[in-house]
Formats: sequence, C-alpha cells, structure tokens
Amino acid sequence: MKILQIHNYYRYRGGEDIVFDDLKAVLSDKSVNVKAYTRDSNSIKGLFRKIVSFFSLFYSIRAANDIRQIISEFKPDIAHMHNIYPLISYSILKVLKKNKIPVVQTTHNYRLFCANGLYLDRGKICEKCMELRFKNIFTDCRSESRLYNFLIALNIFFMRKRNLYSLIDKFIAPSGFIRDKIIESGIDSNKVEKIRSIIELPDLQKGRKKTRAPYFLYIGRLSAEKGIMEVIKVFEQIKDVRIKIVGDGPLKNIIEKKIGQKKLENIELVGYADGEEKYKIIDAAVATIIPSICYEVSPLVIMESFKSGVPVIVNNIGSLPENIEDGKNGFIYSNLEELKERILYMLEFDLARKSEMSQYSRKSYNEHFSPDENLKKLTAIYQKILEEKNE
Repeated sequence: MKILQIHNYYRYRGGEDIVFDDLKAVLSDKSVNVKAYTRDSNSIKGLFRKIVSFFSLFYSIRAANDIRQIISEFKPDIAHMHNIYPLISYSILKVLKKNKIPVVQTTHNYRLFCANGLYLDRGKICEKCMELRFKNIFTDCRSESRLYNFLIALNIFFMRKRNLYSLIDKFIAPSGFIRDKIIESGIDSNKVEKIRSIIELPDLQKGRKKTRAPYFLYIGRLSAEKGIMEVIKVFEQIKDVRIKIVGDGPLKNIIEKKIGQKKLENIELVGYADGEEKYKIIDAAVATIIPSICYEVSPLVIMESFKSGVPVIVNNIGSLPENIEDGKNGFIYSNLEELKERILYMLEFDLARKSEMSQYSRKSYNEHFSPDENLKKLTAIYQKILEEKNE
C-alpha cells in the first residue's frame, strides 16, 4: 500500500505538525510505503512571497505540478491530506481525482467551514459560518489579518458552494464533537469517521518523581482562545497553590508583566518545552488544566497527561468533556469558581485517591488513545477505500 501524506507546516510548530510527523513515522514502521509532500509557512518571507501565498489559497500552480510529478513517480494508492493552507490549497484535489487517487482528509480544525478554524469571534463562540451564506465571508473574526481572513472565508464559501468537498472520499475526525460538526455542515455522515490522533508517547511513569510542592500544569499556546488568562485569574486568588505554565505565544509578555507586578510567585512561566523535558514536567503534575474558551478538536496534552497517569481538568466546551469521566480521570468545570473548587479539592486527596485517579487516567489512554488501536482503524479505512476503488 502506497500512501501520499500531504501537509502544510505552520509558522509556529503545533499539535497538527506533531500528529502529521508521528503518523508518517508510525505508518513507515508498519511497513506502509509512505511519501510525504510538505510545504512550510516559514518560507513565506518578503512581499513577493506573501503575494504568491495569497493567490495560493485559491490555486497553487506549484502544488498542483508537484502532485502531478509525485503521482507519476510514486504512484500512490491513496492521498491523505492534513493542513493545506496557505501554500498547498485544494488545487491538488482535481489533480488527484483526475488520476483516480482516492483522497482522505484529517480535520484537525474547523476550517472546512470557519475561516479562523476556531469557531471564535472576539472571545465568544460563533457558529454563523455553519450556514452557507455569502455575507458570512465579511465576518471580521481574525483581527490580526483581515485580508487573510477574507480570502480564506471566500475560498471556503466557493469550496462549499461548488460542492468540492464531495471529491474527498473520507474525512477523519479526531473527536466525536468535530465529527458531529462536519456532518452538521452538510457532509454525508457515511464519509466521516472518528479516529483519535495517532502519536507515539514515552512512558515515564516508572520514574515519576515525588514533590514536596505539588503543582498544577497548563501546557499549550499562550493565546486568548486557550483561556490562559482565566487560569491566571484563578491562581491569583489561591496564591498558596502552584501552577507551571509551559508554552509560548502572543500573551507571553503580558503574562510575565502581570506575574511581576502582582508578585505571583506561585505562577511559574516555564517557556516552550519539548521531548523528555516536557514529559517530565507533565509526569510530576497533580493535574493538567485545559481552560480553552474555543472549540478544541482533540488536544494532544490530554493523551500526554493520561499516558503519564495525570488527571485532566477541562472547561465544559467543545470536545473537551467527551474525554473526561468526572471524578475518575479528571474534572469538568463550567466557570472559574468551579475550577478553583476542583483545584483545592484535588489538593486534599490522600495517596489512595491519587493512585485511583492516576490508574484510571492511564486506563483511559489505553482504551481510547492507543496508537496501535487507532492505526488499525485508519488502515482499515485505507483498505476499504482501495477495495471500493477496485470493484
């Protein structure tokens, strides 16, 4: 089986890039013949390249030609797309279909129908683009780049209007929530399958360190939609409880300034961490907090935490609650007072209660996030598509 994996890397490396790289590696380890076609948003430098990237949102001559050449040389059985903006675009779809290559797409975000991919407008959930209306392309929900937002929205409108998503044979949804949203947008439910993200994680549980000063953990992008400022508000009120904040992003300087001004010694801004360093920080935490105010798809930090036996506290929004059995592998909260109550509640746990939640968290990982089980589901989809193609 020959699989062409297609992805546009983001300017700042994130979960989608990690999932793409890990899937490519896992498939190769299972003796699947994998070819990767990638572009990198970091290559967009200078005015000329920015202009070219704007046009590429609608049609990338380079990407289309690259895919033609790969088809000629590699002869893939299936093409599996991930992120395709801004340098690849759906221009490759007709090339693939003309050559009778079935197409799978993993929906890592909501950009099939939402320009910013978050269902978020000025800090509030917005779903108006679910309804296919021309006036929605003028929704200014990406204030950092209004022109880019408009062009993405225009592209999405015409993709949906011309029913070009019908050229995709199967959509892979990493959570039940996004699966339901894809179907709600008008895509045939038979074309959408829920499969968790496939990533390989180290097991550091045996070397877990005991700490005299327990801490909670936030890990992710330091940006408004991730709810990081809400978490800081809570830890301002409970200054005897520690939190480590791991990550980088546009709010970093604001957070540093606030910590200094208010002398919040219980809040430690760790910065970006990866690999073994990151997993050791997760491994020693009381719990990981995911306070996102946007519709997350399937945050990797949930499986990273569960793998280490670390419970997760999540905001009651989007896909987050579907991963949590309240009181068993974590907690769900609906407001900041509830978040504070759950943090203080967990600090009162005795060793037996901590061990119980830790074991159940690991059980949750094994049952729902095992890379082997999810890879079996994905390869079964590949196989079924090929069988239908050859009928």
